[in-house]
Amino acid sequence: MNEERFYMEQEYIPAMLFGDKEKRKALLSGLQNKANGFLAYLYNAIYKQNGWQCPYRDDQFNVKFCLAAVEGCAPAFGVLTIDMPEPEGMMLASRVFICADASMDNPCYFLVEKSVGSSCALCRKDGDGTHFNYGPAPESEEEQFQKVCDIYDDYLKRRAKKN
Repeated sequence: MNEERFYMEQEYIPAMLFGDKEKRKALLSGLQNKANGFLAYLYNAIYKQNGWQCPYRDDQFNVKFCLAAVEGCAPAFGVLTIDMPEPEGMMLASRVFICADASMDNPCYFLVEKSVGSSCALCRKDGDGTHFNYGPAPESEEEQFQKVCDIYDDYLKRRAKKN
């Protein structure tokens, strides 16, 4: 397995997202404003730190941002969709979704992870490192996006009930 990529996807990016609000803002701002170059920079830094040449180029990443809302539910929220380079092994992501509400206090991090054979699983990583598996990922990006939005909306509703 590509350990540097696994670390980036499963540890480093979630740590920035779930760390203090300044780190979260820096990550989300970098992804929105510098997009592919920002991701390539992060990956290059990790590989270089370990004495390796990064195998990924800017053009292998694709970052898109949109506002989303589930009909009749919570207010709109932001979703970053990141198409990743082709995963070389299991538990590496072909796509990442980062969701955040307007306050940026309730982020969620989703991965479409390569699993057995050619199948993929839709997973979520929590701020405490817990890894959730929602089963087989829908095949199309649109269906993945919709499922992520539904899960995130439910997450926001549960958080609101607790407060």
